[in-house]
Amino acid sequence: MEWQDIVQIDNLELFSNLRSLHLQYNLIQKLENLEFLTKLEYLSLEGNLIPKIENLKTLKNLLYLNLANNKIQSLDLSQIPAEISLLKLGGNPCTENEDYRAEVIQYFEFIDELDGISVTREKFLLSGIDCLPERNEEFVSETEMTDATENFKFMNEGEESMYSEMTEVTWNKVQKSKERLEELMRVREEFHNRLVEAKRGKDE
Repeated sequence: MEWQDIVQIDNLELFSNLRSLHLQYNLIQKLENLEFLTKLEYLSLEGNLIPKIENLKTLKNLLYLNLANNKIQSLDLSQIPAEISLLKLGGNPCTENEDYRAEVIQYFEFIDELDGISVTREKFLLSGIDCLPERNEEFVSETEMTDATENFKFMNEGEESMYSEMTEVTWNKVQKSKERLEELMRVREEFHNRLVEAKRGKDE
C-alpha cells in the first residue's frame, strides 16, 4: 500500500495474522489502529507526516520499524516495543540531537541496526570496550535502500524487480534478528534455571 495517498491507518481488524505491513510514502498523520496486528514483525511507514511515536507498544513481535523521513519532533522510545531489532528514524527532527544514536542503542537491548548501520561496535564502545574489527558490510546499505524507494514511481520492469529483491533482503534480516532473539531468550532461560538450581543446592 505504498504511494496510495492514504491519510489514516484503519480497517485492519480482519488482518490479525499479518506479519508485514508496507505503508511508506503516503499521507498518514498518526500511528493508530494497529493494536489488532499482534503478530506483526515488519512495519514500514517511511515518508509520511507522522509527528510523534505512539500506539506501538502492543506490537510485541515487531522486529523491524521504519519511521524515517516523517515529522517526529520528540524521541519517545518507550512507545516502541522493547524487542525491536532493526530501527529507522533518520530524517526526523528528533534525530538531530548529537546523543541520538547513543540514547537509542542504550535503550534497546536487542537492537542490531539503527538507520541502516550496525550498532555492534557502538554497543562495545558505550560499554568502554573496543575490541571488534571494522564492520564488514554484508547487507544493502541505507543509501541504496533509500534511493530505490525514492525512485519507485519511475521504475521500469527490471528496476521494480531489483527493488523487490532489496525488500526481500530487508525481510531476511528481520528473520535473522528473530532467530537471534529466540536464541538469546533460550540462553537466558537456561542461565536462570541454573541459578535457581544452584540456590536450591545451597539451601539444602
